[in-house]
Amino acid sequence: MPIELRDLDLDRLAGALAPYDITLPPTVAVAAQDHGFSPKRSNRLFRFEHWRRLLTPGSTLADHIWREPPEYLTRLRAIQADAPGAIVADTGPAAVLGALEDELVAQAARLGACIVNVGNQHTLGLLVRGEELFGVMEHHTESMDTKKLDRLIARLVTGTITHDEVFDDDGHGALVLDERYRAAGPFSFVAVTGPNRAMAAPLGWYFAAPHGAMMLSGCFGLVRGVRALQVTSAPR
Repeated sequence: MPIELRDLDLDRLAGALAPYDITLPPTVAVAAQDHGFSPKRSNRLFRFEHWRRLLTPGSTLADHIWREPPEYLTRLRAIQADAPGAIVADTGPAAVLGALEDELVAQAARLGACIVNVGNQHTLGLLVRGEELFGVMEHHTESMDTKKLDRLIARLVTGTITHDEVFDDDGHGALVLDERYRAAGPFSFVAVTGPNRAMAAPLGWYFAAPHGAMMLSGCFGLVRGVRALQVTSAPR
């Protein structure tokens, strides 16, 4: 018997929830890690070109929540093929967006904060003020330890991090909007979320707990992103 591999099967999910009198909502939002389709060149470079396209002056976390994702994000497109009309997102930015549902993180981010998602595969650090983006560092979690995490985030916060130092260490890269960040930063408050956040425990960073649930940052980020899309009513 053939085995069908899919990211999402709403019919089976609905069947599993039905005995508990839970029905699926009319709006479906899904986050997934998607490097993008790059058959002839480095996946790491291709992934960071995605960041360069999206991290521009005035860009926000909500720019990573889509009704219509870029064509090269084939995993998110496949999810939408299984769930037409679903809103989709990149997991890292969704988690950072959800961390802003923690009142202390939101308060700090009004002036500027560095929010770090230590995921299962990727570690993402974002410089944010409100929801506006000023810088990014993305690496592979398997290549990280507490000491390296501390060093890279410290360099991101000071705006001295370089793309090459991260890429040459088998990461994706780094980008800081230099002039804008010099005017706005440095963002010294650091909050952390993600399933491997324990790596940051010795560093004294704030552990985000949006609505008291540390492990649901991504879910809250999706809800927040969906609300933003509904307010703007503009396809992404």
